[in-house]
Amino acid sequence: GVLQPVYVSSNTCGWVGCDVCSHWCHAACGIEKNLIRPGPGPTLKGPTEMQFHCLGCGHASEMFGFVEDVFKCCVKDWAFKTLIRELNCVTKIFKGSEDV
Repeated sequence: GVLQPVYVSSNTCGWVGCDVCSHWCHAACGIEKNLIRPGPGPTLKGPTEMQFHCLGCGHASEMFGFVEDVFKCCVKDWAFKTLIRELNCVTKIFKGSEDV
């Protein structure tokens, strides 16, 4: 068969990680299992933000900064096809979000 490219968790939004215990989850699985979902913003009174709720320790990590960091760090090295894949992933992560 055809070999598929390997994506390292640090250069793609396809994997999301916990800020506390460094547990990683495939973004599609996190969305499917409702581990990536809106949660309270930093003020608890303001708008919600998309968060990854870690299965390992229960911590909620905000997604906006994570995605922003991945794009700032990696977009310059991505091929067009990779950019499209990452944008599709980000669209799924933030679907229904107030993080616009």
